[in-house]
Amino acid sequence: MKVLWSPSAVAVVIAAMSLTAVVFTQSPSAPAGVPDISGTFAGRRCVPASSDVCPEMNAMGADRLMTARGKALIAAFDEHAAPKYDCSPAGLPIIFGDPWAVRIEQLADRVNFTYEKDDVVRTVWLEGHGHQRPRSGLLFMHGYSTGRYAGNQLVVETSRFTFDPEGFAGDVINAPSSTQKRLVERYSRVGTTLRLELTAEDPVFLLGPITYTIDYPETKEPLSLPWNCDPTSAQRNLHVVKTKYPQDPPIVRSNPQ
Repeated sequence: MKVLWSPSAVAVVIAAMSLTAVVFTQSPSAPAGVPDISGTFAGRRCVPASSDVCPEMNAMGADRLMTARGKALIAAFDEHAAPKYDCSPAGLPIIFGDPWAVRIEQLADRVNFTYEKDDVVRTVWLEGHGHQRPRSGLLFMHGYSTGRYAGNQLVVETSRFTFDPEGFAGDVINAPSSTQKRLVERYSRVGTTLRLELTAEDPVFLLGPITYTIDYPETKEPLSLPWNCDPTSAQRNLHVVKTKYPQDPPIVRSNPQ
C-alpha cells in the first residue's frame, strides 16, 4: 500500500528529527577522550570538615587572610547595603559552598555549569577552540572562565571579576573581593563524587591564597529551577538587622519587576 505524506506530516517529522539532533548534541555525557565530570551533584562536604574558609570564609579566616584594607571594609560595611537583599546572585567562590545542586554539561568546546542557587549559569570556554576573549575593560560578576583538561582533571581559571562587597563571604561577615581576584578550580571524580580543589587569590584583599577541597555527591534528582528570587521575600527579615549607621535616613528600596 502506498503511503501518502501530507506537507504538515513531513514538517512534523523534520521538526522531530531536528529536536532529536539538538538533544543529542546537548547530551550531558562527556566527549570522548576527556575526564568525565558531567552530571548533577548536590550538597557539599568540606575536606577536611573543619576549616575557616570552607564552605565560606568565617571571622577567623578573615582575621588570618584579609589585608588591613579588607578588614577595614568589613568593619565599615553595613548589612543593609548587601546586594543579596535585591536578589543579586551569589558570586564566586561563595556559590561553591552553598548546599544547592549544580549540573555540569561537557561539550566539545565548552563546559556549562548550571547552579540551582540564584539561576546562575557559567560557561567555561575550553582552550584551543578559537574563542574570542572579551575586550579590555570588560568585567563580569562571575568572571571570565577558560578551561583545559589535565590528566584526570578539568582545570578552570577565572579572572575579570567586578568588585564585590561580598566576594569572599556574605553571611556571617561581608568580606570583599576586588577586580584582581583570580580563581583556579580543579574538578575530578572520586567514584561517583565530584571533587573541587580551589585556589583563590586577590592581592588587594588577601594576604595569601584561599585553598580548600569540597566533595559533591552525585544525585539523580533534577535541578529545581527556576530559583526566581523575589526581592520582597529576600528583604523579609531585614527589619530585624541593626544598621551600623542609625543616623542615616532609612533605606526605602524599590523593587522593579
